[in-house]
Amino acid sequence: MVPIIWITERHNPNSGGMAVSSTRLVNALQDRGHCVTVLHLAKRPSNDDDTSFHFQDLEGQWNAALGNGDLERLFFLKRRSMEGCLLVGFGGGIPGYLASLWGKWLGVPCVAMFRGNDLDRLSHDPGQGWMVHRTIRQADLVCAVSSEMRSRIAGMREGPVLFTPVGIIPDEWTIFPSDHEAAAAIRTRHAPDGRPLIGIFGQLKYKKGLSVAIDVFHNYGMGTHARLLTVGDMPDDERVKIKGACSWFWSEEPFVPRKALIPYYLACDVVFIPSLYDGMPNVLLEAMACGLPVVGSRAGGIPDVISDGTDGFLFDAGDGVGAADTLSRVLSYLPGARHRIGEAARKTVTTRFTGVHEADILESALLQLAEG
Repeated sequence: MVPIIWITERHNPNSGGMAVSSTRLVNALQDRGHCVTVLHLAKRPSNDDDTSFHFQDLEGQWNAALGNGDLERLFFLKRRSMEGCLLVGFGGGIPGYLASLWGKWLGVPCVAMFRGNDLDRLSHDPGQGWMVHRTIRQADLVCAVSSEMRSRIAGMREGPVLFTPVGIIPDEWTIFPSDHEAAAAIRTRHAPDGRPLIGIFGQLKYKKGLSVAIDVFHNYGMGTHARLLTVGDMPDDERVKIKGACSWFWSEEPFVPRKALIPYYLACDVVFIPSLYDGMPNVLLEAMACGLPVVGSRAGGIPDVISDGTDGFLFDAGDGVGAADTLSRVLSYLPGARHRIGEAARKTVTTRFTGVHEADILESALLQLAEG
């Protein structure tokens, strides 16, 4: 058994992929008998005038609402509890920085797990890039969520970098008859003319390549024979920009809770992931677990999962022409051929990208660190 302090900014009850992954990994390690205490760092609203120290010491979880000076207080408050533990920073920003800093101060093993934005965005932030570089140099082990990210990090440090792919729990994506009924209603609502429906899911930030999708539909002709459905949060300025010009091929659903996503996946003919850069998107694994063919860019961990033409389809990131050609080719397949691709996708996820597989890789690495 390894005593672990798990430092994270995103954890249950937060929403989003980071929170889902953090909660899943902690539960898996606890189920395997490890003593895991979660240090959940919450950011205070910028307009919060309360400068007092907010901290809850709950069984198995410490909750801290961070303000100026709170990290300093937090360390000296809990340093005795962290002695003899293995520190894991889930995220290469503040969590990874604290794990590597406190680990060196306390003389205990420390791990930083990079997941996406923490490397891509923070490394380019003049105010925070130093923190990422220090974490990468000082952590005893750095984990990367894609082989492409692993390669970049390996060029920045002398120590080990471990590829730790995302996993999902396949049973959570079991499909019931009621899901097909709900999917038919969604499809009627968003593609009443019977055109194929192509879905994009998740938080539609710049890196997710919404601009590429709009080019594919608006400028490269996809909008004449298919419809685009976006499911998830979108910046208001993006919504205003595309609403008028793209209404003839585009419709949207606002944020849908993760547990209610299955019918939305099933309503689509293809799930489209045109990311410009990324980690390993949960959407990719979820759609494949639902048996959907995915057309994704060669960004981040997407090519770690998809074997082009076997269990999904790939195009070069940012290549609108390549994306349009690939989507057209997939839509030209007979339903039976698309179904076979979807079944191959489901097999890939349920055999290689499960929560058990994810936890096996991480647990093995943590045990080796704990044993010196």
